[in-house]
Amino acid sequence: MQLKKIEIKGFKSFYKKTFLIFPKSKNEEHGITAIVGPNGSGKSNICDAVKWGLGVQSKKGFRSKKSKDVIFAGSSLKKPLSSAYVSLYFDNRRKKIPLDYENVIITRKIYASGENEYFINNGRAKLKEVLQILGQAGIGQQSYSIVDQGMADRLLLVNPLERKKIIEEAAKVKHFQIKKEDSLKRLESSQINMDKARALMEEINPRLKYLKTQANKKIKQAKLEKEYREKAKQYFGILRKKLLDKKKPYLDNKKNLEKELSSILSEIEKTRRQLAEFSQKATPEDSQENKNQEKLAEMREAENNFFRQKSVLEGKIEILNDKIDFQKSISRQKVDLPYVEKKLEQLLQEIDKLAFKKTPAIADLKIIREATLKLKNELTEGLVKKESLSLIADLEKEIEENRNQNKLIEEKLAKFSQEKNILIQKIKEEDQKKAEEQLASRELEKKFDAAIRDKDLLQEKIKNSEIELARIEVDENNLRKKVLSSLNISVEKINYQNLAGKNLNQLEEEVEKLSQQINVCEAIDWEVVKEFKETSSRYNFLEKETADLKKAIRSLKKIIKSLEEKAEKRFTAAFTKINKDFNKYFKIIFKGGAASLIKIENNDSDDKKNSTQIGIDIKAVPPTKKIKNVSMLSGGEKALTSLAFLFAIISNSKPPFVILDEVDVALDEANSIRFSRIIKEIAKETQVITITHNREIMKEAQLLYGVTMQKDGISELLSVNLQPGAKE
Repeated sequence: MQLKKIEIKGFKSFYKKTFLIFPKSKNEEHGITAIVGPNGSGKSNICDAVKWGLGVQSKKGFRSKKSKDVIFAGSSLKKPLSSAYVSLYFDNRRKKIPLDYENVIITRKIYASGENEYFINNGRAKLKEVLQILGQAGIGQQSYSIVDQGMADRLLLVNPLERKKIIEEAAKVKHFQIKKEDSLKRLESSQINMDKARALMEEINPRLKYLKTQANKKIKQAKLEKEYREKAKQYFGILRKKLLDKKKPYLDNKKNLEKELSSILSEIEKTRRQLAEFSQKATPEDSQENKNQEKLAEMREAENNFFRQKSVLEGKIEILNDKIDFQKSISRQKVDLPYVEKKLEQLLQEIDKLAFKKTPAIADLKIIREATLKLKNELTEGLVKKESLSLIADLEKEIEENRNQNKLIEEKLAKFSQEKNILIQKIKEEDQKKAEEQLASRELEKKFDAAIRDKDLLQEKIKNSEIELARIEVDENNLRKKVLSSLNISVEKINYQNLAGKNLNQLEEEVEKLSQQINVCEAIDWEVVKEFKETSSRYNFLEKETADLKKAIRSLKKIIKSLEEKAEKRFTAAFTKINKDFNKYFKIIFKGGAASLIKIENNDSDDKKNSTQIGIDIKAVPPTKKIKNVSMLSGGEKALTSLAFLFAIISNSKPPFVILDEVDVALDEANSIRFSRIIKEIAKETQVITITHNREIMKEAQLLYGVTMQKDGISELLSVNLQPGAKE
């Protein structure tokens, strides 16, 4: 997966819509993109824009007090904006993001009110949904996809236990730890519940024995009760059957109507999507129509430039012709001072007219003017000099050259006119196509309106069926209450099958008679029987629950052990790889030496149950040095060691892309060369985007973006593609 493009508008210093496009390198490696520019130009705002676009909520991370502070606040030349957005374009052909799209666009937008909106492929989404799909693609907020200088430095400064947590995070064992903690809580809860169940069983057992003795004395009434229940169930079963038979036609009708409604709703949704597609096609932003109009405007501007050049050349030719006439006149007749002054004055006036046109030939005109003024001064002093015929020949040659240039411009104008006419015809064809699409859209809208009317009619019919069903339901509720009060069971447990031939009136008489016989037994306390059944049921439940809890406790202990083993196995594998890569990157940077991660026991744990924990220490020894701990390294060596450790973690987690925000700022030239080796190594598997002042990194980059800021406080981009044969 690759970050293909970043689109920013209104975010911090990026007032205008700005694109950063990251093409695939020629050798199919992910490659390096360097973003450069002077301090204060807004380079780091690009890093902030990506973090913000990924859904990060921390205001401190964006150097702002309020969330809306990321919107362009205005400058001396530009008014503040009311909103800002960032769109991140991902190549999802390998389906790292769990969506069925080859290209995925994540967009975040904020308004001056502070309200945020999130979009996935232009469809509105929740922040939780955005974070979920990005997390599954390995671009979580806690990952090492975006790294600033402070993050790299912290890897050396943290204590061994915190450093172990960093490796655990890179090893992705957090979910094992969460499951283990949850299982431990469940284990503790199960043990407590089992103890409670046993205590209750000991408490209930004496009472249960007494109730059992009392219940056996009431077998006669129990038999009457049993017969009563059987007869009552038959009686209520017939009543229930009558209601169900009455209810069935309405249910069938409602089901058919709902099926038809579902079909219409599907058609409505299909038409809605088609209308949405037309709407997207009609969006002016990034449309081919706008591009053609822009191209036409550019061609007209270029055509106007050629006309201006043509005008300048024709003016020069006219001046040169006047000069030739003048030279010829002074060679044929005697030149007196008043005559020459008059001619020169006329020439100066013509030159002034051309000069005020502000054409690209102004500089030439100034030279002619100075020469003419010099001649006037010489005549004023009484000096008259006749020009040779060679000067006239030179002037005629210059006229011919200007005419040739003018001819070339006329040819270009003719070509431009032809291309312009072709483009105008293309725009007309696109307008025709757009009109046809609008007609199709209107037809879809008519179809949509008709489907809505059909939907409303069906919903009305369904409502009528529901009213009839509600009336039947009233009778069912009355029956339900009778069954519940008579038998203490739900009506759904009444079996209404195999009742053919049963007489409803006869059953009603038998049920009534049995009820009277039971009422005669006033001396019998039915609460004792009921309590016996409830207590017996409760005891049996506790007995079963105790057995289930024992089984659950054994199972949880196995789960906890399995989770510990899996977490340890994954951590060990990640630790081994990170340790190996740490040493590899350290040697690449320092051209030798050795670096390793060491497991140590730490007795400062706050965990009372496990006072001794394993921490991770760092050992790093550059070549030709003998040091005992990393505190003896120089500042530059510490920075490079931190970066080697950081890139070892990145190499293990393999995020789709990495953005490095001036992590190399503290490095001197020698260390910068070493650092560039790591960047080049990482770029073989991960797309690298680095914000830097480092010339060595720039040398390794395939694409270079320059960030500048003018007096208006707006950041602008320039790009240079450094791949062989690439077009800028």
